[in-house]
Parts: sequence; C-alpha cells; structure tokens
Amino acid sequence: MGKKKGKKQPDKKPDEQVAQKSQATTSQQHPGADDRAKEPEKVELLPSRSKLSITPDPATRPQQQQQTPRPQQQQPPRPQQQPQPPRPQQQQVSTLIHHGVEGNGTEKIVTKGSLGLSLTIPPRKSLLSAGTKGRKTIVETNHLFLDLSKVSKNDIYHYDVAIDPDKPKRLMRMIMKTFKQAHYPNRYPAFDGRKNLYSSGPLPFPNDELSDSVDVFDDERNNMKKTYKVTVKFAHLINLATLKEYMKTGSSQGPPQEAIQAVDIALREAAADKFIQVGRSFFTAPTGGRIISLGDGLEMWYGFFQSAILGWKPFINIDVAHKGFPVAQNVVSLMAELCKCNQQDLTRNLRPYNQEDINKYLKGLKVDYVLPNQPSSKRCYRVNKLVGTANKTTFSFDGRTITVAEYFLKEKRLKLEYPDLPCLHVGSPNRENPIYVPAEYCTIVKSQVIIKKMNETQTANMVKVAATSAEDRKRKIMEALKLVNFNASPTVREFGFSISDQFTKVDARILNPPALTYKENKPPITPFKGVWRASEFLTGSELKDWVVLNLNGRYTRDDDLRNFGTEVQRMGKTLGMNISPPRNHVSLQFNPRDLTKSLEEFFNQVKGVNLVVCVIPDRGETYSKVKQAAELKVGVLTQCIRGRTMSRMNPATVGNILLKVNSKLNGINHTLHIDYRPQCLKRPVMIVGADVTHPSPDQTDIPSVAAVCASHDPKAFKYNIQYRLQGPREEIIGDLKNIMVDQLKFFFIATKHKPERIIFYRDGVSEGQFTAVLNSELTAIRQACQSLEQDYKPSITFLVVQKRHHTRFFPTRREDEDGKNKNVPPGTVVDTTITHPTEMDFYLVSHASIQGVSRPTKYRRLWDDSNMSEDELEELTYFLCHMFSRCTRAVSYPTPTYYAHLAAYRARVYIEVHEWAWDSSQTNPAVVLKDENREVLFHPVQSSGTAAVRGCTPFTPGSEYYWEIKVLTPAYGTDLMIGVGTEKVDLLKSEFVFCSLLGLDQESWGYSYKGLIRHDSSSQVYGGPFSQGSIVGVHLDMWRGTLAFYLNRIFLAQKYTAKLRRFVEPVVALEAMRSSCYAQGVAYNSLQCRKLYPMVCSTACQSSMRLTYSYSSRSSLQLHCLRLIVSDKHRLQRLYKIPGLRAQLNQAYWWLTPELNQLHNVANVCENRINWENSDTSDESLKLIEEDEDDVW
Repeated sequence: MGKKKGKKQPDKKPDEQVAQKSQATTSQQHPGADDRAKEPEKVELLPSRSKLSITPDPATRPQQQQQTPRPQQQQPPRPQQQPQPPRPQQQQVSTLIHHGVEGNGTEKIVTKGSLGLSLTIPPRKSLLSAGTKGRKTIVETNHLFLDLSKVSKNDIYHYDVAIDPDKPKRLMRMIMKTFKQAHYPNRYPAFDGRKNLYSSGPLPFPNDELSDSVDVFDDERNNMKKTYKVTVKFAHLINLATLKEYMKTGSSQGPPQEAIQAVDIALREAAADKFIQVGRSFFTAPTGGRIISLGDGLEMWYGFFQSAILGWKPFINIDVAHKGFPVAQNVVSLMAELCKCNQQDLTRNLRPYNQEDINKYLKGLKVDYVLPNQPSSKRCYRVNKLVGTANKTTFSFDGRTITVAEYFLKEKRLKLEYPDLPCLHVGSPNRENPIYVPAEYCTIVKSQVIIKKMNETQTANMVKVAATSAEDRKRKIMEALKLVNFNASPTVREFGFSISDQFTKVDARILNPPALTYKENKPPITPFKGVWRASEFLTGSELKDWVVLNLNGRYTRDDDLRNFGTEVQRMGKTLGMNISPPRNHVSLQFNPRDLTKSLEEFFNQVKGVNLVVCVIPDRGETYSKVKQAAELKVGVLTQCIRGRTMSRMNPATVGNILLKVNSKLNGINHTLHIDYRPQCLKRPVMIVGADVTHPSPDQTDIPSVAAVCASHDPKAFKYNIQYRLQGPREEIIGDLKNIMVDQLKFFFIATKHKPERIIFYRDGVSEGQFTAVLNSELTAIRQACQSLEQDYKPSITFLVVQKRHHTRFFPTRREDEDGKNKNVPPGTVVDTTITHPTEMDFYLVSHASIQGVSRPTKYRRLWDDSNMSEDELEELTYFLCHMFSRCTRAVSYPTPTYYAHLAAYRARVYIEVHEWAWDSSQTNPAVVLKDENREVLFHPVQSSGTAAVRGCTPFTPGSEYYWEIKVLTPAYGTDLMIGVGTEKVDLLKSEFVFCSLLGLDQESWGYSYKGLIRHDSSSQVYGGPFSQGSIVGVHLDMWRGTLAFYLNRIFLAQKYTAKLRRFVEPVVALEAMRSSCYAQGVAYNSLQCRKLYPMVCSTACQSSMRLTYSYSSRSSLQLHCLRLIVSDKHRLQRLYKIPGLRAQLNQAYWWLTPELNQLHNVANVCENRINWENSDTSDESLKLIEEDEDDVW
C-alpha cells in the first residue's frame, strides 16, 4: 500500500476546483509573477528546452494568495474539452516537473503541481532556424501572398446581426443584401451568412445600432413575400496590428483568431454571391460536357477552397475542391437508378434493402412538389422518410379514412401512374396531420448541400475523376482565381487588401532515403523515388499449419484456392518464409443470419492453426463478422482476401499478402540499415503513434475509437497496439495514462530496458485543439511514467501529424518532376516561409503518389525536452515512413501513426457488427423496419393498439447475451417496453388493445419506460424510467437463467435496491436485498432451458428504437471466474494489470458488472501503485544495461 503524502484536503465541488485552477494558472502566467519559485512546493529540474508553467495545488497555496481577486480581462480562454470521467486518485499523482529555458539561456524554474497544468508550446531555437540536410531546391505552393500594407486603418469594425425570424438560413444573405441597399448602398462590409458583419470603417448608424424591416421573395415558395426584422449593432473593434505582431514574434496566446476570421470572411465575400458555399469551399453547377455522374443519384461539382493563413507572411491558401451533389431529377427516376432498373419494372424490383437505400438518400433532402400542368401548386418540402404505397397509405380526410391514391383521384382528378410505389412523408415530422405525397409528383431541388457519406462506388468514381496531374491541378487553381477575381471585389478593395495572382515560391530540400536491410549478408536496398523491391525477409516466420476458408461461395473456384496455396509456398520460399502446404480448403455453407455462429463454430474447430486465410465477398459485412468471431470470441489469426483478388491472383499480389502475413506471425520484413539509423534510435527509445477516429456526423450513438501503438524493439519494426472506446466526437484520449503504462511494461518485457525517450506522433488534431491535447495527453504520459517509478522521467517529444489541409507543392525544375503526374519527389521538405512564424513545424512529402497530386503531411512540434534539431526530427519522420510492413513503398506519414489509424478502424469493425436484427417476418402492420432491420418504427401513421417485434435469432441455453437499445423518440402513452419472450408470444394479439404486452403472460419478461419490470401480469419497481435518448442494455445469462438491465451504461443494481426502500415495507426490502438475485440487480431468474427472443413493443404513435450493439459468448469457466473476482475491487485491480484479460474486458465484457462499466477508471479504485514489478522480470533486469550503440542497445 502506497503512503499518502500531505494533509488530506476537504472535497470541493467541480466548479470550485475549475475556478481555482483557472485563477492559479492566470497568476502564474502574469509577467510580474517572479516569485513563483518561493511557493511551498518541491522544485526539481530536468534538462529541457520546452517552457512549462504548472500551477500548484490550490490547497497548498498561502491563504492570502488564494483570496487575491483577479481582473476579468486577464483570464485566458480555456479550451473546450469533452467532459472526462472522474479520476479521483489519478489527479493526485505528482505530474510534470520541468524547467524551461528562456531565450537568453537562463533557466526558468517551474514548480510541480497536480492540477491546473498550463503548457506552452516551445519556440524555435531561432526565428530563422531551419533544417539543412538534403539537396536544396525551390518549389511553388498554392499559397498566394496577401498584401496588408495598403490597409489604411488598423481596426476592423465588428457588428452583431440579428434577423427575426432566423430561418431559413439560405435567405440570410439576400436579407442582408436588401438591408444594405436600403441603408448603406455605397459601403461594402463582409457578412458571414449568420450573425457577424465586418466593416473597414464605422457604418452610418445612429448610436451604433440600426433596426429595420425588409421584404424578400422566397423562390422556393412561389416567390412568396416574407418580412424580416434586421438589427445590426456595433460589437467591438478588431485590431489588425495583432496579425503583424504575431508574424514577427509569435504569441503565447496563439494566433489572433478573431483578426484572421475577419480577414477570411472579407476575402470570402468575393465568392459568396457567385457560388454555393460549403464551409470554406465554393462550388458552381456543372454545365454541358462538364457534368460527371458519380452514380446512385449524385453528380460531381467542381469548386475551390480558400482560407487565410499566417506563416512568416500572410497568405491565402487556394485549392481545387470536389463534392457530390444530388442530381435534380424526379424521385421516381431516382428510385429506378438506385434499384438498377427502368421505371416500368420499378414496382417489381423495389426490395426492402432498396427501400432502405432510397430512404437514406432522400431523408433530409428538399423536393419540389408540383401537380401536372398546375405550376401554381408548387411547394417545397423537406423529406422525412418513405412510407407505404399510395394505394395503401391512409389518412383522415373530411371525417373518413382515405388512401393517398383515392384522394388524388377524387379530389385532384389525377390518376397516379405509380400507385404501388412508396409515398414521401414531408413537412414537419411532428405535424398532427402528416403530409404524404406521391413520389411521381416530386422532384429533387437542385444545388442542395449534403453531408452524408458517399458509398464505395461514388467514392471510387470521385477519386478517379479528381486525381489529376500537378500541372492540371495548378491550371484549375488559376482558373478559379480568374473566376473569383479577388482584387476586383468591392469588399476586398474597401478593406485595402491585395492578393497576388502567382503561386509563392519557397525554399525546399529533398532528403536522401534510408538504406534498408533485408536478409543478413545481403547488400542493403536503397529506395528509388519512394519505391523498392522486396528481398528475402530479415526474419522470416514459419507457417506450419494453415487453412483456406472460402466464404465467397461459388464465385470463387476450387482451382483458384488450390493454386493460391501452391503460389504462397513458392513465393514464401523466395522471401525466406518456411511455409508448409495448407490443409484442404473449406467452403463454408451458411445462412447469412447465422454467419457469426457458423464462423465461431469453424474457428473453434481449427483453433490450433497458425493462420486462417478467409476469402470473402467484395461487399457486405463478412469482413467485420470474420474479425469479430476470430479475434473477439475464439482467438484465431486471420488474413482476409476479397474474392475478386483471389480470382486474379499473381506473384506480385501473393508477395504483398505475405508482407502482411510475415509481420502478423511476428517476423521482421526489413529495417533501417545500421549506417542510416537516426541517432535517437541507437539508445532505448519508444516510438508511439496515436489516433482517434470518429463516426460520421449522422451517427450520434456510435463511440469514437482511440488507438495507440508503440514500438518494442530496437529496429522500430514491431509494435504493440491498444485501443479504447470513448464518447462520440471526443478527440482527447481519455485513458492514455493506463494505455501508456501497458506500453511501457510491454517495452520493458520485450527489451529488458526502460525507454530513455518517448517520441509521440499524434494524428487527427486540429490547430484549435493543440492546447487541450497537449495539457491532457502529455500529462497522462508523464503520469504513466511516474506511476511505474517516481523518479522515472524519460524525455518526451510530442508531434502532431496533420493530413487534412490544402497545401500542395509543385516542382519548378524539370529534374525534380516525379512520375507521370509530375509531382515533387519523395523526401521533399519545407520548413520556412509558409510555416509557423515562431514554433517549429514542417511539411514533408514522404511518398510517391500513385495518382493525383501528392499531399504533404504537416508536422507540428508541441513539446520536446530531448533537444532534437529540425534535421533530426525531419529525418527520423521521413525514415519511419519506410518502415510500413504492408508494402514496399514509403507511406505518406510515419508507420506508428499509420498502424494506430488501422487499429482504430479494426476496433470500429468490432463494435459495428450486429449479431442479429429484428425479424421482418414476425411483425404486425404497425411496425416499419429500416437500417438493415436494426431500427424499428411503431405506428407510423396512427396508433390503435400495441405493436411489437422480436429478433430474428433465438437465444439458446449455455450462452451469455448482451444488447443495447437506444430510444429515438419520446416515450409516452400506455407503455414502451424492452425485454424477451418465447416463441409462444403472439405479437398480433394486442394489435387493437393498448397494454403492456411484454409481461402480460408467463411467456414474456419486460422492462417498462416507467421504471417497472413486468412478468405474468405482475409489475415491480426496478431501476428507473427511461425516455428519448436513453440507452437500455439487456444482459441475458442463459446458463444461470438470469435477466438484468442497464440504463445509459449503468447497471441497475443500486437503483433497484433504492427503489425497494422507497416503495415496499422495510422488512420486505431487507429480505429482497439479502437475496443474491435482487442484490445483484437481476430482474428475473429461472430462465434456463428456454428458447428466448429479444423483443420490444410500444403503444406510442411514431415511436422508434434502434439496436445499437449486440454481443454473445459461450458461458465458460473464465467468465464464471470473472464474476467472482470483479466484485472485489482490489482483486479487480490486480486482474486489470494482465494485458490479455484487460483487453478481453475492454472488448467484450465491459458490461459485466458496475465495476467494469467505466473500465478506464478501474486503475484508480485501488491505492496500490503500479510499478515495474508487474512486468514479470527480476530486480536485476530493472537496471539499465549500458550497451554499445549497436542493434540491441
């Protein structure tokens, strides 16, 4: 047990802690705070060139200092972070203890503390410093010089704009244009389209405010006149001098974002009235021969991207842009296109999966509804969803029920041409009398901006068209410049801006590639233009026992499978692998609904093999289900190959597959030659890559995935990978401390050394998140080190890897042109002129582009106490791009970051697979299934009773099942329930009766939205009520025969016992809590030996639920042991230290108990300190062994 230091402080509310942290941080940053070293905190020094301010714990500061008031103006803006789970013990671990070095070389003493960290990104050694290695050259970049010298005034006037009503957004610019013509026709301010107006001087308003009403005509409403009230009020002045100051000296507060935004919006005004704006890009509709179809209802539009940026000078970044827009066509034509048939055969070809595709496409789009030969009937509606066919969809009209087809025939005297096609539900989704319109009278409105993800076909077509040579891209950018003509814009002229019409030329260097070592005693291989040919592997692995599994059915021939086995053996011998003949290949016959079960059974049969090669269809979920069954449930190594690839197998393809297989089997393909190994790799160093991937914007209930991979060998070829799930859209890695503890231990076990350096490449961070990520994640890394050993403080280099930008380079010399696309050559690095004015960053083109223009990767150093020079960081980064195991080409960013990205994708594969869906054959007419039968809509028109649906797969004895249901709409009415039932439950018997269907008899068990559980017509209080947005988890243990529920990922044990105390007599409550069943929060027991189905039901009109997660596992001794251990938090802590078991808990059993619900907090529930002793090594090996600077340290 570790000893606590210092006096325990009283608990504070979170708001009070934040206030104290903010106040202390501001005090530390104040220029006059020279007496910081005198505070009662221990001071320790480490060699460092990074500046760090750390605020001591507020509780240890003198009382007088805590009470000192702070001016409101001095409070620095705090970065907005997603709320992280509480970590009570972790926050009290002593964190970073460093000192900074001032520009004059004097040391800046900084004290240690546990809260309120404020890290400062270190500056360059010299404002004019840059790397020197490599062959010098000059390249052009699509950054145009922005001349601010003619700006007559340093101040920009910022006005707030309020428009009432503030909808629709598409009319905002028209409204402000009308307002301008009425009140200041000779002035040209810039409007951002929402609520900000910027002017080069004061506008002629009395008392700095003006309100008036304006009339505009809405072309989507038959030019209907609308009146809006506009209020423009002066807000404040924006000083442009901050831009010039920032470019000279930099700023500890970061770039002047408000000034940059004002300039950016002023420059956008030149294009805002001519083009359709999407973020920072502008598009124009294609005409004539420029119309390019992307397939499935989309066409590609050309445009350009623009953004004002600050480097050593001010620039505007211009690049080409491409985007898919919906084709303006009749909805029936769209349906035929998505169903791959003509309109005459549409009714016959409209399958449920086609309807789902159509529904996804139309949802949220606007359509023009107009009757034939009646232009005055035109209306513009937004589509909610597809509903039933026109001859079956009914609504109430004049006191009677009538179908849509009958209505148009009798009231409009129009006979529908396609009465058997679905209608569109349009208008307000909450309208009491919903609007249903026939698809044939609707046309998709042109020029609509969508944010939906394109499918594989559309993406492939986009890439094929957008990938052009460097010359073509440059030409398109110049054409866009002529089209927008910045310098002719009245707004740009009024502000005094001037934009160059020529690309900026910048100094660049071309780094030499590293020599690569393959088999010993063979000459090294030097890549040529980023590419090389593989030789015999440095360490070839053995593949003694393997099998080929065909999941592609008759589309893959047996001859292809046999030839593949022969070719793998032959190519393996060439590459230095010892590969035995495979077992006889297996073609698995399965029902698509039972694929997961069939795979699990097969993998268990061949569990002892080294590798299973799975031939999968080109499309579908087979890949995801293979990986989930093999890696989560059984533990079998797999290699998936698409059927199309198998049918055209050749030696080169087999060689590429073996690159992956050899590394999966723990072989080493190649490494950096000893003479080319960077100096930092000649001592124990851990190279880390980290990435966080997020779901698409429309997937609000899917978690983000954080992945971290770290090297654990001197060659920096082998990596260990860990991942965590966290809240949607959360960018900061919440459990990084525990991840790094594991990685450090793994490194130590593999090498018998502690890392002397940690070089951390962090992907996916935007500039606005730098401060938040640095404060959180650098602190987590230090805490991980100190949790292993208090005095263990390896030097850390923290770099951000940025791929999402629009900077491109173009060669100026013919000898520098690479490939048919005439790109700059691999190794091109730029670290001056267009980079940060005071902090170190650089652009690196490390790869040879196969198609299109090479995109450089931007690297930004946020922290470095290793004192690495620009040359060292640039060369290390470039060399790491040659270490990717899957190909013999340099990749576009460092290998560890690439692996982290792939690991995050693999984790997403785990969580997006659903083992079952709702059964479309077991529903009543009041149930509509969509999203591949995972989402259910009850009573789409009106409710006349109880509707229910059950799952397509029965749950059998001997297994554990867990699934989650998200409630998408408000819960109201008689009941909305989630539960299970046998096949004897009649889902139609209450079609016209309002009741609590689940639990109505002895064949079903349900959990009501009212917080009750129900069985055999008897109800009990359980947990708490749930409503819209709630996630209800269901745990069915068919071995123990128990059923339990979770609410918003919280086990309902404590909630249920609390309810017992409130609603039943004390004696009864005590007896119930003594029962093992109720004490564990179990809702029902004695469910063994039954065949049960998941079920949901609802009486509420237009209520909807979605299956978001499902998992099953055979009951096992290990799972039974986990149940016994996790009830003891101290034992759980010890269990958590075992990487394999912890990974399994993370992936599969996080829902098992309340203690595992917030798994990343488990490491903090025990006071025992984690240390190197848990690495299963002797005390003697804890000492760093001084070695020569050779391959093994």
